[in-house]
Amino acid sequence: MLALTDTWVVVQVLTDGYYLDEVALHRLQDLERVSKDPVPDFTRRVVDGLGVPVATFDAAPDATLTTLLRQIAERGELVMLDKRVAPDYVQVEVGNILSVGKKHLVLHAIAGDGTWAAGPGRRALARIERVSFGGRYLAAIQRFGHPTPPRSTGTSPPDPHP
Repeated sequence: MLALTDTWVVVQVLTDGYYLDEVALHRLQDLERVSKDPVPDFTRRVVDGLGVPVATFDAAPDATLTTLLRQIAERGELVMLDKRVAPDYVQVEVGNILSVGKKHLVLHAIAGDGTWAAGPGRRALARIERVSFGGRYLAAIQRFGHPTPPRSTGTSPPDPHP
């Protein structure tokens, strides 16, 4: 665990058992259980031996999603947002956060094939259940996708799931 707030937990994801990957923020209200690593000493040795540094992400205990997203936006990295748009459907969207308000953020989305949306759009914070940044998937889109468009906070089109 990298950080814990009143409503969010920040972790670095291990993929394929022992490879450090993206940093993920999860809403505490969505967590049902946490499993204990059965072999923590071995896991630590493997992770240390693979040479990928553990990420850092500081957050005050009372940090809000707005505060956390602003911290992430300052990094200038692509983010992945998991948004609940229906009771049984989560939409996943990747892009650059351009600005963050109390109820919305402005995101310039990029598709899985590396093409950018025509312009940035507003996304409702209340729908966000998970946020991730860093990691191999987002690094691949950043590296092999189309060049990042100039930053603009003008919004178009609106969020299709307000």
